[in-house]
Amino acid sequence: NAEVYFQSPKADPVLAAWQYGLGRSLAWTSDSNGRWTAGYLRSSVSQILFARMVGWTLPSAQGGRLKLEAVPSGDGLEVTASGQETSGATLSVTVVRPDLSTETVALPAHGSGQWQGRVPAAQVGTYVLHGQLKRQGSVLAESELAVAVPYSPEYLDTGLDEPLLRELAKEGGTLLARPELAWKQPALPVPVSTDVFWLLLLLAVVLWPLDVVIRRLMVSPGQALSFARSLVQLRRPVEITVEVPPELARLRRRVSLARQRPEGAPPVVTPAASASEPAAAKSAEADQQTEEALSARLLEARRRRRGGG
Repeated sequence: NAEVYFQSPKADPVLAAWQYGLGRSLAWTSDSNGRWTAGYLRSSVSQILFARMVGWTLPSAQGGRLKLEAVPSGDGLEVTASGQETSGATLSVTVVRPDLSTETVALPAHGSGQWQGRVPAAQVGTYVLHGQLKRQGSVLAESELAVAVPYSPEYLDTGLDEPLLRELAKEGGTLLARPELAWKQPALPVPVSTDVFWLLLLLAVVLWPLDVVIRRLMVSPGQALSFARSLVQLRRPVEITVEVPPELARLRRRVSLARQRPEGAPPVVTPAASASEPAAAKSAEADQQTEEALSARLLEARRRRRGGG
């Protein structure tokens, strides 16, 4: 951006200067023939101002008194200045970088009329160096130099490295002989995302009650073992004991005796009890005889049915 040195009461620029690279430009928006500057031209200041305006836009006179040299080295510039031997003089170099930022570096003396130092130059582009040799505030000599910092050597286009491509193809790949073959290579697998929102939501719904139970219930290992044993006992079937009635037991016994008797043998009839036996014994024997006769008839009917079939 230009620097404005004078402006009108309405904030319009009157004197502005701009420096870009090695070029300098200056704008004087008023006149120099007295139309608007008649009073100003009659003063001695106007001559000095116009002389300095013209001198500032012209290249600095070397006069053979100061010479600058700069060589790119790494991320900087090796700057060397040579001039006439001047006792007590100091040399400062103002650097204008490619991004138009400036920096002033003082170069130490390395001999009679010799100064040398290093200026940072990490950016790629053109650097403008402006050296001034001063003594007690007065400028003895000036010099300017433009230096171009190229790209790093590894960015240079060295052409096609076919031996390297062949070595890479041996590790896995194909060396293409023609550019159009690049479009005939098989497509690489494309990862496909899967929607797992509903699965994660279902998992959260299932695990949430379990998390609440684990956090809220305080169960010791002994209580957990006792609960497991109770579950095992509940799953085990209960053994049921059925008591056989006496009548059914006697009937089974009579059926067993009847099966052991040969076929066609008459049923065994127990003789009548004597008068001396008690009435209860007689009644029991009568019931027994009735059951035996009934069992014999049922068995006989069953055998006939089988024989008739």
